Amino acid sequence: MNAGHVSAHTGSARTSSGAPNEGPESVGPRPSAAGASSEPAPAGCGPRVAAVIVNYRQPELTREAIDSVLRSEGVCVSVWLVENAGAGQWARKVYDNEPRVEIIANPENIGFGAACNQGIDRALAEDNDFIFLLNNDATVDLQTLTLLATASSAALGSPALPSADAPMNPAETRDPRPLRRQSGYGASETETRNPIPAPKILLPDGRLYAAGGLVELGRARARNRGIYEPDRGQYDRREPVDFASACALMIPRGALEGGIRFHEPYFLYYEDADLCLRLRKAGFPIIYEPRARVVHHESASTPQVRRPELLYYETRNRLVFLLRHAGGWKRAAGMLYLLGATTAKLARRSMRRRFGESRAMLRGLIDGVRGQGGPSGRKKTKVD
Repeated sequence: MNAGHVSAHTGSARTSSGAPNEGPESVGPRPSAAGASSEPAPAGCGPRVAAVIVNYRQPELTREAIDSVLRSEGVCVSVWLVENAGAGQWARKVYDNEPRVEIIANPENIGFGAACNQGIDRALAEDNDFIFLLNNDATVDLQTLTLLATASSAALGSPALPSADAPMNPAETRDPRPLRRQSGYGASETETRNPIPAPKILLPDGRLYAAGGLVELGRARARNRGIYEPDRGQYDRREPVDFASACALMIPRGALEGGIRFHEPYFLYYEDADLCLRLRKAGFPIIYEPRARVVHHESASTPQVRRPELLYYETRNRLVFLLRHAGGWKRAAGMLYLLGATTAKLARRSMRRRFGESRAMLRGLIDGVRGQGGPSGRKKTKVD
């Protein structure tokens, strides 16, 4: 993303309906849509991949995402569809005879991270090798899951995983500066376990949405690398990155068995950057695999009418993210930068009489200082 556009979580926006008063309803094996095979994956078809997809009132887009996963080649695939503020009736009708899809229905919108955690827990209870997080407004190519699973299965630095200095195509060029120097968030010597790969994410018009991500704690932000740039092959090397958007992320089972999950008080935005940094600390590097492709229909997920709400989460969660992951001078620098940037944005919006957006940003800043998380407009939870 550009300097003013946060990444995490950069998926479909969800409204803040609050936490549910009752537990989710799990509805067993479901779907089969046009173009997707209704037959279970055959034995020995490859790694077992469980996709977790969260839907909030976008059934048409979500169906496209599910169908693209079910068409994947080279893997044994299943889908956990988590419905926020819905019973999943549309999915039950569409996928009634498809045994590879199961539904978790939440009566209210519990947030992106909490919904993903539900799907992750259910998927881990089964014999899956990987958990694949996918936005409901994104679709995968036939070989995307296979390429990501292969990249994760290769030990970092092995012949199967070229180093960041080895171009996948010598004819292609890229920014010569090492990625770590650009981001300022260096690799840990403990990152020696199987990698967590992320694909190249493109917009429908072919421009880049994410080629991995950068963490800049001195600016209190995490952003998608290459966002809105034309895809000219400048990011066509497999290499380690600071974090990756949960729009599409392949996580090996072992990375989650220790109990690391999304930090739910974020509710929306920055939970993926937070998750990646904690996974890296546990020894699992994040890598970018450009041969794996995903298309993200971003325009469908952020309607202009919800702009104040999204600005609230962006402002609040940048500060929460900073306080959770930075100390010393980086924390001080990040707070000063965020305060200055927010003040400038408030001034511009006030001059344009966009007072709703100004109030939302101010509330986000105050709640971030107070360490309050959860949904906007509802009772807040304390951020650890």
